[in-house]
Amino acid sequence: MRRQLPLEPVAAEKVEEEYELVTLLACDDCDYFEFKPHDHEVVYERKGKCPECGGTLLVEGVFRTNADPSMFPSYKDVKSIEKALEGAGYEVKEFRIREDSSVVFHYERKGDARRLARKLAEMKFTAEPEGKAGRLVVQRFEVPEQEPGWLVLLGISVPVFAYLGGWLAFGSTWAAVEFALAFSAIYFGKEIVKLWVAKVEGLRPRLPFFLAVPPFPGAFSSVIRSEVRPMLVESLCRIGVAGLVSGFLLSTATFLLGAVFDHTPVRMLVWHNLWTLSLSRELGIVANPITLAGWAGLIITWLSALPVYPLEGGYIVRYYYDTRTVKWFSVMSAFFQGFLHWYHIAVATVIVLVKITAKLPSDRSFLDDDESKSWLPALLLVSLLVLLISPAPFGLWPLEHTKVPHDLQWLFLK
Repeated sequence: MRRQLPLEPVAAEKVEEEYELVTLLACDDCDYFEFKPHDHEVVYERKGKCPECGGTLLVEGVFRTNADPSMFPSYKDVKSIEKALEGAGYEVKEFRIREDSSVVFHYERKGDARRLARKLAEMKFTAEPEGKAGRLVVQRFEVPEQEPGWLVLLGISVPVFAYLGGWLAFGSTWAAVEFALAFSAIYFGKEIVKLWVAKVEGLRPRLPFFLAVPPFPGAFSSVIRSEVRPMLVESLCRIGVAGLVSGFLLSTATFLLGAVFDHTPVRMLVWHNLWTLSLSRELGIVANPITLAGWAGLIITWLSALPVYPLEGGYIVRYYYDTRTVKWFSVMSAFFQGFLHWYHIAVATVIVLVKITAKLPSDRSFLDDDESKSWLPALLLVSLLVLLISPAPFGLWPLEHTKVPHDLQWLFLK
């Protein structure tokens, strides 16, 4: 395989201060090379023996870069990447190391993108297509520092705000505690499933960015964070599907579990959706902190299913459409979601500002963007959007609601 090393060698005294200098050493007898921070070396200077063949290492050039010299790949790194490409079925033709520390591999036949992405993530490298078909840009990624403490505080805010929502709904401390515990179990259970799927997909997940906005039922969402940039759009789709399915199942299970508890009067209007309406009619489910936690979990699942990147629905939409289309979906859905939550202006403001300003991946940033797509995630997304739509004019519960005027009693479930 032919190699091309960085271009634009410059003399050290001519490099501007904002650039770093890196020295390229190459073996005179084999294809071994290495990069090191510049230390007054001159071209063709001898720098010891080659660790691969015992030949002479020469200074092949001095290059300017705005990257950290330690981020440049070593000879072993490039060989490992080449092996990963070939192991995934890519037929590598040549490679070129650029002055920004990335490596451009030219290949003639594409292989298994999923297998390649997993292997590169293990090696702490990312890859994305560049320009015309047949080129991959591979670059080392830096492992972030320790998690900031404010992320933990955001996680703690979830049960706190859930408690406040429970107190608004029931006016009782114990009922609020029951609601907060049940709702937090749904919320964090869903997040654990998403993190597990992200780990299976090779994304090296970290503590999510939690977003919790009161009042009841509020807007509870999160953004998956990972050490490595996602290389497969299918990985994002799988995370989105996992979040929606786990949220739906956990919320439904909690809603049904509440049937074994006694009724607790609710102090505010609670609208049914198609799913809770069908379950309540069949099973006669009454309102209490547990059933209301399940109901709130279903509402949050519906909000997450809206096609707003970077939430679950946005991940699934990005699976099918390009970045520009996803951005328009996100903008329209964010304002629609904010409009539905008119009762608390902070909810609408946070939803719109946070979600529509999320950084979207470029159209050519995924290795599998050009592959055929399954229709099952789209079917799941549409089904949940219809089944869980809220608020919806399908009746109110429970019958003992004290704030409903007499002429609206027909809206209640019998």
